[in-house]
Amino acid sequence: MRKSLVIAAVLLVLPLVGAGAPPEHKPENPRLHRQMEKMKDALKATAGIVKDPDAPLDGALKYVSQLEAAVVEAKSIHPARVSKLQEPERDTEFREYQRTQAKVLGELVNLELALLDGDREAAWKVISGPLHDLREQGHDRFKAPEDEHGEQGEHEEHGHGGG
Repeated sequence: MRKSLVIAAVLLVLPLVGAGAPPEHKPENPRLHRQMEKMKDALKATAGIVKDPDAPLDGALKYVSQLEAAVVEAKSIHPARVSKLQEPERDTEFREYQRTQAKVLGELVNLELALLDGDREAAWKVISGPLHDLREQGHDRFKAPEDEHGEQGEHEEHGHGGG
């Protein structure tokens, strides 16, 4: 009898244990989110290599190739914020999103050239300058507010302000 009461109590309380936990964040467009995560990870890895004078730049070149592939994939995907718009604004905003991604590709070519030349300083200028700026501008314009979970802290951590 006592054992049955304990089991019943556990079964009653168990569903409540997770009730206070915040719901898991689910991006509106998981396919685009995956590409953006790939870009973020590859850019962080590239920056780490570029800032380490003892790290061979070949590793950074590998990550830049991953970045380029992720951008090519991402530029064909409609961001959630753009998908919610009505025509003709949706087409106009999607073209602007694609233009932004094309600019990112151009800067990745500049980054790749700097790495191929062995010029860490020029590579860092591309990462901390135009690539950073394009990321901020793109997120401000195209990222849905509900997909910004966790982004604010990341911007502050790097001293770039909020986004």
